[in-house]
Amino acid sequence: MWSYWWLSLIHLRDVPGAPPAKLDPRVPGATHELISFAQDPGQAPDPDDVKTFRHLTPIDWAIQFKVGTDRDAMRLAERVVTTIMQGVASPDTDYRTFWARAIRETAEHYAAGKHPEN
Repeated sequence: MWSYWWLSLIHLRDVPGAPPAKLDPRVPGATHELISFAQDPGQAPDPDDVKTFRHLTPIDWAIQFKVGTDRDAMRLAERVVTTIMQGVASPDTDYRTFWARAIRETAEHYAAGKHPEN
């Protein structure tokens, strides 16, 4: 079992000078992507030294979803972290199907106004 995972949230908007995002055709209108990957256990992460950030490959999962605002994407990412910290589900590859469904359904709930502001 790995000791550290990284969770990355990114918007999928065009950025001048950067190639366009690779959009998942199964998620029309995707606006953001959450990615989970395990820290290399041979290199303990040091928050003051970015060079200690070494993740294992392949990544555990990358899930695109659609929300109305960056704030909603942050709220969703915070819920994912809370779910992991509460021991409900692991960020590991074995939970890829769980996370794909949970993240996309939560994004739909935000769009429908079913998740009140924290």
